[in-house]
Amino acid sequence: LKLATDAKKLKKSDARPKRKRSRSLDSYVSFDAKTSVDVRGKRAWEAIPEIEEALVKANAANMRELTIIHGKGTGRLKSAVREYLSECPYVEDFRGGEITEGGDGVTVAKLREGSYL
Repeated sequence: LKLATDAKKLKKSDARPKRKRSRSLDSYVSFDAKTSVDVRGKRAWEAIPEIEEALVKANAANMRELTIIHGKGTGRLKSAVREYLSECPYVEDFRGGEITEGGDGVTVAKLREGSYL
């Protein structure tokens, strides 16, 4: 948005500056949660921290599900992801994806309600 005006028409305002509010939790915590995380082509040791970060953000945003895209490949990454999810405190349950969600190439994690750890 651009605004053009003659500088002679400008005058000083008598309005007081607004007082700064104290910072809320939202200003400290990033709530840029996504509904899915794509870890295709990564090794398990690279993928798990990325999945954990996505789960933390999804949980903080009070999301109910997170879709993890791991691809089909050899199945090693899928196995590692599902093993991690079976022990993860944020995850209540998980399932393979439906055909419309990506089939065997995705895992859908159902998040625990209110599990802010």
